[in-house]
Formats: sequence, C-alpha cells, structure tokens
Amino acid sequence: MLAAEQTFARDGYEAARLEDIAARAGYTRGAFYANFDSKEDIFFALLEQWVAQQIAEVNEKICEARPAAGGAAGEDPSGTRGEKGGSGTRSRRRSPPR
Repeated sequence: MLAAEQTFARDGYEAARLEDIAARAGYTRGAFYANFDSKEDIFFALLEQWVAQQIAEVNEKICEARPAAGGAAGEDPSGTRGEKGGSGTRSRRRSPPR
C-alpha cells in the first residue's frame, strides 16, 4: 500500500503504472493482481485506509474533549456500534501479502 501511495504521489494517478507500484513494493505484477484487481482497486483501498484514519483521529479527539461525566459508559462516539468501516462495495480486493 505504501508503494502505491508513493507512486501515486510521485507520478499522479493517470501516469502511475502497476509495474512501478509492484517494483517499488518488491513484488511482481502477478503478485499485485493476486491482491488487487486493478490500479483503481488499490487507489480505492488507499482512500478507504485514509478515510478510516481520519475517522479514528476525529473519534479520538471527541473522546479527549468529552468531559469525564459526559456520555454513557462504553458509548461509541462514532455511532457505528462497533461495525467495521468500509462500504463493502470493493469485495473483490484481497489483503496484500505481508
């Protein structure tokens, strides 16, 4: 994911090549396709990761700002009731190798 982020930042989405992303990550193009269906797929995975990080930071700030007596014990400030983030629309994406 970091390799894709760096390649998109350096080259822009249109100019970024899957071969460059895979090479930067130390993998082959085939390994890329074993984990993502397309360049668009990894771009959306990066976007989902960034949005989840932003939500986590906002929730942390809300918890820090909440007075000790405010809010019910165990209340989830995000309102998601423990649900994982993500829309589920990118179901074909697989986790990258570690």
